[in-house]
Amino acid sequence: MCRVLPKSRSKFRSQHDDKFPAVITLRHTHNHAHNIAAVLKHRDMSESTRQKLIDLFHRGHSPSSALHSVKTELMVQHPEEYHLLSADSSIVPSNSVVCHLYKAEFSKEYGELSGERMLADLEKFVDTYNDTVQGGRCNFGKVESNYFVAVCTPLMARVHAKVAQAAEVLLVDASGGVDRQKHRVYMFVTPTVAGGLPVGAIVANCERQDVFADALKALIEIMPDQKFFGCNQPAVVITDNDLKERNPLSQLFPESTLLLCQFHVLKSVWSWLCDTKNGVSASVRQEIYFAFKACMYTHSVKDMERKFCDLLSKQCCSKNSKLHTYLSGVLASKSEWASCFRLGLPVRGSNTTNYVEVVFKVLKDCIFDRVLAYNVTQLLDFLVTRYEQYME
Repeated sequence: MCRVLPKSRSKFRSQHDDKFPAVITLRHTHNHAHNIAAVLKHRDMSESTRQKLIDLFHRGHSPSSALHSVKTELMVQHPEEYHLLSADSSIVPSNSVVCHLYKAEFSKEYGELSGERMLADLEKFVDTYNDTVQGGRCNFGKVESNYFVAVCTPLMARVHAKVAQAAEVLLVDASGGVDRQKHRVYMFVTPTVAGGLPVGAIVANCERQDVFADALKALIEIMPDQKFFGCNQPAVVITDNDLKERNPLSQLFPESTLLLCQFHVLKSVWSWLCDTKNGVSASVRQEIYFAFKACMYTHSVKDMERKFCDLLSKQCCSKNSKLHTYLSGVLASKSEWASCFRLGLPVRGSNTTNYVEVVFKVLKDCIFDRVLAYNVTQLLDFLVTRYEQYME
């Protein structure tokens, strides 16, 4: 008898037995059903499905959304046979197989998810961008164990040089939730009749003040010579009440007037009033809030001060020492949030950072398609390529 197993890993691939000579013919027929889910689920992913998934990844899909797209397309094209085709792993692979393909594909293009190799890949991307893109610059830096990348693309450089509003108002805000490592993205935007136009961006792995300060210095270094329409500094900078941002901005833009976003001020006051530990009765919260709001939008300094004195003299304020102290502290920074102190400034009706919120909405909805970036390298890549093309 002769046993021949060409694909076997056994050491005894061909064993002869003279006592039982025989010839074995393999007919490749099955004594069980081969078109059922229990069998089809073991098939390898086909090349066409693999390429389809890779294309979806590069269009911004996550593993789960890419697999969902494949299933949806299959359901539309083959409604009658979907129950059978969806069980075939060569057409609809398992979630673990898709995740493995996703990681393998993007690790080749963007490197590792984290660690020293990820930082090396990020530095390599920055160097490549600086060598190949004319008019745009990126600046990579580290502060102890933290790191940042300052970005000024060709579009941002043109806004500095050609848009007059860049010398008047600068809006600064930050957002997260754009990649898997939860990096912070700071956008620097100037409002125009065409909407908010970016003049710079910073990507950092933390919110520390010293990191933001060094990143802001690096951003100013890579801005064009005619930054802020040749004025070197904007006349007005509007942010939320985050001292980690405001302190470096005041130091590096000493001639600029720093204002607070009125929306964030109102939101902060309302949140404080609704905090139960402050002891403000629910029956008077709206009365206090709308009285403060009236003070904010008054266009006369005398009227604003009179209305605020009336607010502090209310019975609910005089009886609650914590509330009285809080409102007095807010009044001390009146020049940063009250409209009456902005009449001579070139804010052009921009009293909030809503233009920056729109920029983040575009980034998350249109550029990243509500899918987290694979790592910071892909985040930076999308910011300097896809967002640039979208704005142009």
